[in-house]
Amino acid sequence: MKYASYKDKVNNSANQALFKSIDQKNASIDKLEQNNRAIQAQYDSTLLEKIAGQPRDQSINLVGAEKAKQEIDNNNLKISTLKKEISTLKNQLLEKPESANFLNLLQDKQGFKNVENGYKQASFWYPTIQFIFQALFLLPLILGALFIHRLAQRKGYGLAALMSWHLLVIFCIPLLFKLFEFLQVGILFQFIADIVRALFGGLLFLVSYLYILLIPLFGFGIIKFFQKFVFNAKLQAANRVQKSRCVRCAKKIRPQDPYCPHCGYYQYIECPNCHEFTYKHLPHCKHCGHAQDVVSS
Repeated sequence: MKYASYKDKVNNSANQALFKSIDQKNASIDKLEQNNRAIQAQYDSTLLEKIAGQPRDQSINLVGAEKAKQEIDNNNLKISTLKKEISTLKNQLLEKPESANFLNLLQDKQGFKNVENGYKQASFWYPTIQFIFQALFLLPLILGALFIHRLAQRKGYGLAALMSWHLLVIFCIPLLFKLFEFLQVGILFQFIADIVRALFGGLLFLVSYLYILLIPLFGFGIIKFFQKFVFNAKLQAANRVQKSRCVRCAKKIRPQDPYCPHCGYYQYIECPNCHEFTYKHLPHCKHCGHAQDVVSS
Protein backbone atom coordinates (compact mmCIF):
# COMPACT_ATOMS: atom_id res chain seq x y z
CA MET A 1 0.00 0.00 0.00
CA LYS A 2 2.90 2.35 0.71
CA TYR A 3 4.36 1.44 -2.69
CA ALA A 4 1.11 2.37 -4.44
CA SER A 5 0.82 5.60 -2.49
CA TYR A 6 4.37 6.72 -3.33
CA LYS A 7 3.94 5.71 -6.97
CA ASP A 8 0.72 7.75 -7.24
CA LYS A 9 2.57 10.80 -5.90
CA VAL A 10 5.27 10.36 -8.54
CA ASN A 11 2.64 9.97 -11.26
CA ASN A 12 1.36 13.55 -11.07
CA SER A 13 0.56 15.79 -14.04
CA ALA A 14 3.91 17.59 -14.05
CA ASN A 15 5.87 14.35 -14.00
CA GLN A 16 3.59 12.83 -16.62
CA ALA A 17 4.57 15.68 -18.95
CA LEU A 18 8.23 14.86 -18.31
CA PHE A 19 7.59 11.16 -18.94
CA LYS A 20 5.83 11.98 -22.19
CA SER A 21 8.68 14.24 -23.30
CA ILE A 22 11.23 11.51 -22.51
CA ASP A 23 9.20 8.97 -24.48
CA GLN A 24 8.97 11.31 -27.46
CA LYS A 25 12.71 11.93 -27.42
CA ASN A 26 13.41 8.20 -27.17
CA ALA A 27 11.11 7.65 -30.16
CA SER A 28 13.04 10.29 -32.11
CA ILE A 29 16.33 8.60 -31.20
CA ASP A 30 14.99 5.25 -32.41
CA LYS A 31 13.91 6.81 -35.71
CA LEU A 32 17.29 8.51 -36.24
CA GLU A 33 19.17 5.30 -35.44
CA GLN A 34 16.98 3.42 -37.90
CA ASN A 35 17.76 6.03 -40.59
CA ASN A 36 21.45 5.73 -39.79
CA ARG A 37 21.36 1.97 -40.29
CA ALA A 38 19.67 2.39 -43.68
CA ILE A 39 22.11 5.12 -44.74
CA GLN A 40 25.06 3.11 -43.42
CA ALA A 41 24.13 0.20 -45.67
CA GLN A 42 23.97 2.52 -48.70
CA TYR A 43 27.15 4.27 -47.61
CA ASP A 44 29.14 1.05 -47.52
CA SER A 45 27.88 0.07 -50.98
CA THR A 46 28.57 3.54 -52.43
CA LEU A 47 32.06 3.57 -50.92
CA LEU A 48 32.86 0.28 -52.64
CA GLU A 49 31.59 1.67 -55.95
CA LYS A 50 33.80 4.73 -55.53
CA ILE A 51 36.87 2.61 -54.76
CA ALA A 52 36.11 0.48 -57.81
CA GLY A 53 35.91 3.63 -59.99
CA GLN A 54 32.28 3.13 -61.01
CA PRO A 55 30.66 6.34 -62.39
CA ARG A 56 28.10 8.01 -60.12
CA ASP A 57 25.36 7.93 -62.75
CA GLN A 58 25.63 4.12 -62.84
CA SER A 59 25.32 3.70 -59.02
CA ILE A 60 22.42 1.68 -57.67
CA ASN A 61 22.28 3.85 -54.49
CA LEU A 62 20.32 7.08 -54.21
CA VAL A 63 22.76 8.75 -51.82
CA GLY A 64 26.39 9.39 -52.53
CA ALA A 65 29.16 8.43 -50.11
CA GLU A 66 29.96 11.99 -49.05
CA LYS A 67 26.30 12.89 -48.50
CA ALA A 68 25.62 9.66 -46.67
CA LYS A 69 28.46 10.29 -44.23
CA GLN A 70 27.25 13.83 -43.67
CA GLU A 71 23.69 12.68 -42.90
CA ILE A 72 24.97 10.06 -40.50
CA ASP A 73 27.09 12.64 -38.68
CA ASN A 74 24.13 15.04 -38.45
CA ASN A 75 21.88 12.28 -37.11
CA ASN A 76 24.51 11.26 -34.54
CA LEU A 77 24.74 14.87 -33.39
CA LYS A 78 20.94 15.02 -33.00
CA ILE A 79 20.99 11.72 -31.10
CA SER A 80 23.66 13.03 -28.75
CA THR A 81 21.66 16.22 -28.14
CA LEU A 82 18.47 14.23 -27.47
CA LYS A 83 20.27 11.93 -25.02
CA LYS A 84 21.57 14.95 -23.10
CA GLU A 85 18.06 16.39 -22.97
CA ILE A 86 16.72 13.04 -21.71
CA SER A 87 19.43 12.91 -19.06
CA THR A 88 18.48 16.44 -17.95
CA LEU A 89 14.80 15.49 -17.73
CA LYS A 90 15.62 12.36 -15.73
CA ASN A 91 17.72 14.40 -13.32
CA GLN A 92 14.78 16.75 -12.86
CA LEU A 93 12.60 13.78 -11.97
CA LEU A 94 15.16 12.36 -9.54
CA GLU A 95 15.57 15.69 -7.76
CA LYS A 96 11.89 15.87 -6.86
CA PRO A 97 10.98 14.86 -3.26
CA GLU A 98 8.31 12.37 -4.32
CA SER A 99 10.81 10.61 -6.59
CA ALA A 100 13.40 10.44 -3.82
CA ASN A 101 10.84 8.91 -1.44
CA PHE A 102 9.79 6.37 -4.06
CA LEU A 103 13.40 5.34 -4.81
CA ASN A 104 14.19 5.04 -1.10
CA LEU A 105 11.20 2.73 -0.74
CA LEU A 106 12.40 0.58 -3.66
CA GLN A 107 15.80 0.26 -2.01
CA ASP A 108 14.24 -0.99 1.24
CA LYS A 109 14.90 -4.67 0.51
CA GLN A 110 14.22 -5.74 4.08
CA GLY A 111 10.79 -4.12 3.99
CA PHE A 112 9.84 -5.93 0.78
CA LYS A 113 11.22 -9.17 2.22
CA ASN A 114 9.04 -8.76 5.31
CA VAL A 115 5.98 -8.16 3.12
CA GLU A 116 6.78 -11.23 1.02
CA ASN A 117 7.27 -13.39 4.11
CA GLY A 118 4.02 -12.11 5.56
CA TYR A 119 2.20 -12.86 2.32
CA LYS A 120 3.59 -16.41 2.21
CA GLN A 121 2.62 -16.96 5.84
CA ALA A 122 -0.89 -15.59 5.25
CA SER A 123 -1.30 -17.75 2.13
CA PHE A 124 -0.30 -20.80 4.15
CA TRP A 125 -2.64 -20.14 7.09
CA TYR A 126 -5.62 -18.66 5.19
CA PRO A 127 -7.23 -22.03 4.25
CA THR A 128 -6.85 -23.20 7.85
CA ILE A 129 -8.44 -20.02 9.24
CA GLN A 130 -11.24 -20.27 6.68
CA PHE A 131 -11.86 -23.88 7.68
CA ILE A 132 -11.94 -22.94 11.39
CA PHE A 133 -14.47 -20.14 10.79
CA GLN A 134 -16.69 -22.47 8.74
CA ALA A 135 -16.45 -25.05 11.52
CA LEU A 136 -17.41 -22.43 14.12
CA PHE A 137 -20.40 -21.44 11.96
CA LEU A 138 -21.59 -25.04 11.56
CA LEU A 139 -20.81 -26.17 15.10
CA PRO A 140 -24.01 -24.69 16.67
CA LEU A 141 -26.09 -26.36 13.94
CA ILE A 142 -24.36 -29.71 14.47
CA LEU A 143 -24.68 -29.48 18.26
CA GLY A 144 -28.32 -28.41 17.94
CA ALA A 145 -29.15 -31.37 15.67
CA LEU A 146 -27.28 -33.70 18.03
CA PHE A 147 -29.17 -32.35 21.05
CA ILE A 148 -32.54 -32.73 19.31
CA HIS A 149 -31.65 -36.25 18.22
CA ARG A 150 -30.73 -37.36 21.73
CA LEU A 151 -33.77 -35.63 23.19
CA ALA A 152 -36.03 -37.31 20.62
CA GLN A 153 -34.48 -40.70 21.38
CA ARG A 154 -34.93 -40.15 25.10
CA LYS A 155 -38.55 -39.10 24.66
CA GLY A 156 -39.29 -41.82 22.13
CA TYR A 157 -40.06 -39.45 19.23
CA GLY A 158 -38.98 -41.66 16.34
CA LEU A 159 -39.76 -39.22 13.50
CA ALA A 160 -37.94 -36.33 15.19
CA ALA A 161 -34.96 -38.61 15.89
CA LEU A 162 -34.82 -39.68 12.24
CA MET A 163 -35.10 -36.11 10.92
CA SER A 164 -32.48 -34.77 13.33
CA TRP A 165 -30.13 -37.60 12.34
CA HIS A 166 -30.42 -36.65 8.67
CA LEU A 167 -29.96 -32.97 9.50
CA LEU A 168 -26.84 -33.85 11.46
CA VAL A 169 -25.35 -35.55 8.40
CA ILE A 170 -26.42 -32.66 6.12
CA PHE A 171 -24.78 -30.08 8.39
CA CYS A 172 -21.53 -32.06 8.25
CA ILE A 173 -21.43 -32.07 4.41
CA PRO A 174 -20.31 -28.39 3.96
CA LEU A 175 -17.64 -28.97 6.57
CA LEU A 176 -16.50 -32.00 4.61
CA PHE A 177 -16.25 -29.99 1.37
CA LYS A 178 -14.34 -27.24 3.16
CA LEU A 179 -12.00 -29.89 4.52
CA PHE A 180 -11.27 -31.06 0.97
CA GLU A 181 -10.67 -27.45 -0.13
CA PHE A 182 -8.23 -27.16 2.74
CA LEU A 183 -6.46 -30.35 1.63
CA GLN A 184 -6.29 -29.17 -1.99
CA VAL A 185 -3.98 -26.26 -1.09
CA GLY A 186 -1.98 -28.28 1.37
CA ILE A 187 0.91 -30.67 1.11
CA LEU A 188 -1.39 -33.70 0.76
CA PHE A 189 -2.89 -32.44 -2.51
CA GLN A 190 0.60 -31.65 -3.84
CA PHE A 191 1.74 -35.14 -2.90
CA ILE A 192 -1.23 -36.75 -4.69
CA ALA A 193 -0.73 -34.51 -7.73
CA ASP A 194 2.94 -35.49 -7.92
CA ILE A 195 2.02 -39.18 -7.81
CA VAL A 196 -0.59 -38.77 -10.58
CA ARG A 197 1.86 -36.73 -12.67
CA ALA A 198 4.52 -39.40 -12.28
CA LEU A 199 2.17 -42.28 -13.15
CA PHE A 200 -0.10 -40.73 -15.78
CA GLY A 201 1.81 -37.72 -17.09
CA GLY A 202 -0.35 -34.62 -17.50
CA LEU A 203 -3.67 -36.30 -16.64
CA LEU A 204 -4.16 -34.22 -13.52
CA PHE A 205 -7.94 -34.39 -13.90
CA LEU A 206 -7.61 -37.85 -12.36
CA VAL A 207 -6.98 -36.07 -9.05
CA SER A 208 -10.57 -34.77 -9.24
CA TYR A 209 -11.85 -38.30 -9.81
CA LEU A 210 -9.85 -39.43 -6.79
CA TYR A 211 -11.46 -36.73 -4.68
CA ILE A 212 -14.91 -37.71 -5.98
CA LEU A 213 -14.13 -41.23 -4.77
CA LEU A 214 -12.83 -40.03 -1.41
CA ILE A 215 -15.82 -37.79 -0.59
CA PRO A 216 -18.37 -40.64 -0.16
CA LEU A 217 -15.74 -42.68 1.67
CA PHE A 218 -15.21 -39.84 4.14
CA GLY A 219 -18.97 -39.38 4.42
CA PHE A 220 -19.36 -43.06 5.20
CA GLY A 221 -16.56 -42.73 7.75
CA ILE A 222 -18.38 -39.85 9.46
CA ILE A 223 -21.57 -41.91 9.65
CA LYS A 224 -19.70 -44.89 11.11
CA PHE A 225 -18.00 -42.59 13.63
CA PHE A 226 -21.33 -41.27 14.87
CA GLN A 227 -22.79 -44.75 14.97
CA LYS A 228 -19.88 -46.17 16.94
CA PHE A 229 -19.03 -43.36 19.32
CA VAL A 230 -22.06 -41.05 19.47
CA PHE A 231 -25.08 -43.31 18.92
CA ASN A 232 -23.53 -46.57 20.07
CA ALA A 233 -26.21 -48.75 21.74
CA LYS A 234 -23.85 -49.99 24.46
CA LEU A 235 -22.64 -46.49 25.31
CA GLN A 236 -26.21 -45.18 25.37
CA ALA A 237 -27.34 -48.12 27.54
CA ALA A 238 -24.53 -47.51 30.05
CA ASN A 239 -25.41 -43.84 30.28
CA ARG A 240 -29.14 -44.59 30.74
CA VAL A 241 -28.58 -47.26 33.40
CA GLN A 242 -26.50 -44.81 35.42
CA LYS A 243 -29.37 -42.30 35.26
CA SER A 244 -32.09 -44.90 36.00
CA ARG A 245 -33.64 -44.62 32.57
CA CYS A 246 -35.02 -47.17 30.13
CA VAL A 247 -32.23 -48.60 27.97
CA ARG A 248 -34.44 -48.23 24.88
CA CYS A 249 -36.62 -45.12 25.20
CA ALA A 250 -34.45 -43.33 27.82
CA LYS A 251 -37.43 -42.33 29.96
CA LYS A 252 -37.16 -42.29 33.75
CA ILE A 253 -37.91 -45.59 35.51
CA ARG A 254 -37.29 -47.08 38.98
CA PRO A 255 -34.18 -49.30 39.35
CA GLN A 256 -36.31 -52.32 40.36
CA ASP A 257 -38.67 -52.11 37.38
CA PRO A 258 -38.01 -55.07 34.98
CA TYR A 259 -40.24 -53.53 32.30
CA CYS A 260 -40.35 -49.94 31.18
CA PRO A 261 -43.79 -48.49 31.99
CA HIS A 262 -43.50 -46.16 28.99
CA CYS A 263 -42.52 -48.50 26.16
CA GLY A 264 -42.81 -51.97 27.76
CA TYR A 265 -39.20 -52.88 27.02
CA TYR A 266 -37.68 -55.63 29.23
CA GLN A 267 -34.52 -54.27 30.82
CA TYR A 268 -32.63 -57.42 31.79
CA ILE A 269 -30.97 -60.50 30.32
CA GLU A 270 -29.82 -63.71 31.97
CA CYS A 271 -26.07 -63.96 32.47
CA PRO A 272 -24.73 -67.16 30.78
CA ASN A 273 -22.20 -67.58 33.61
CA CYS A 274 -24.04 -66.99 36.90
CA HIS A 275 -27.59 -67.08 35.47
CA GLU A 276 -28.50 -63.94 37.34
CA PHE A 277 -30.37 -61.14 35.60
CA THR A 278 -28.19 -58.25 34.44
CA TYR A 279 -28.79 -55.21 32.23
CA LYS A 280 -29.05 -55.60 28.48
CA HIS A 281 -26.46 -54.05 26.14
CA LEU A 282 -23.87 -53.66 28.92
CA PRO A 283 -20.54 -55.41 28.37
CA HIS A 284 -20.34 -57.23 31.75
CA CYS A 285 -22.66 -58.89 34.24
CA LYS A 286 -23.41 -56.75 37.30
CA HIS A 287 -23.22 -59.82 39.59
CA CYS A 288 -20.17 -61.81 38.45
CA GLY A 289 -18.49 -59.48 35.97
CA HIS A 290 -18.63 -62.05 33.17
CA ALA A 291 -18.39 -60.62 29.65
CA GLN A 292 -21.74 -60.45 27.92
CA ASP A 293 -20.88 -61.64 24.41
CA VAL A 294 -24.47 -62.22 23.30
CA VAL A 295 -26.94 -59.36 23.62
CA SER A 296 -30.59 -60.13 22.93
CA SER A 297 -32.44 -57.91 20.53
